[in-house]
Amino acid sequence: MNANAPTDARRHPLPLALALLALACLGVAFLGRILGPSDLLQNTDQSKTIALTADVVANARWALPRDALGHLTRKPPLVNWIAALPVSLGFWTEWAFKFPSLLGALATIGAAGAAARFLLRRPGVRLNEKSTAAGPVALTLLGAMLYLASPSTIKHLYFCRPDMLFTACLAWGWYAGVRTIHDPHAPHRRWALLMWVAAGLALLAKGPLALLIPAYALLAPLLIERRPALLARAGFIWGLPLMLSLFLLWLLPAWLSDRAFVQDTLIGEELLGRFGAARPATPQDAPP
Repeated sequence: MNANAPTDARRHPLPLALALLALACLGVAFLGRILGPSDLLQNTDQSKTIALTADVVANARWALPRDALGHLTRKPPLVNWIAALPVSLGFWTEWAFKFPSLLGALATIGAAGAAARFLLRRPGVRLNEKSTAAGPVALTLLGAMLYLASPSTIKHLYFCRPDMLFTACLAWGWYAGVRTIHDPHAPHRRWALLMWVAAGLALLAKGPLALLIPAYALLAPLLIERRPALLARAGFIWGLPLMLSLFLLWLLPAWLSDRAFVQDTLIGEELLGRFGAARPATPQDAPP
């Protein structure tokens, strides 16, 4: 090996410069968001979500945790399950309860970086040597900077809510769907497995909006590629049962715990009620 050969960092200093510039811009954005006119420190009371997590840890109510008033959760509790991990280890701190939001933000950035590398390396994308080395890095850092610096992201990153976790599941589900449908050289079964697992986790994080992932896998072969045969790559025959089985890991124990609440409130109000088809519900979520 030639000792005088330039290293990758010397040949391509642009990624390092972009990284430093992105970090500086992020720092300015965060300082402006926190020190300037901001509503970041307003409406930060997340006592309900925190109480649900505390109930999971203290009373082992994993299916239907209760808040401080004794009301049952009306959302799938994936965010509470993940937050319960550091809390159960003794970290009864604010950021331990907000760990799912931090994890979701980092996972979304990872999905953006993976998608950038894939899109820039697709056949037909012509880049010179320097652009090939710096392009994915530049797009990843730019996307992370814009994503993290937006007011909505900073606010939900600070909150103990399922939104960031749900966003990460959607991002990875979409990216896995892209690789499954549009990448002929990818191991499509592995990417399809990741897509369906992400869809199942999205159901556990937020609910029915997770159906956007299988909707993309259904419509992309028909409307984008115009090749219906690609539907077979998505694995709907085994993928849909896998996605639903992940959701049933929560819904079935919840139903066994309180059938009336699941039927009248979770299904009747929270699901069907959004489509104007709710059944009259009784106050089953009152404390015992």
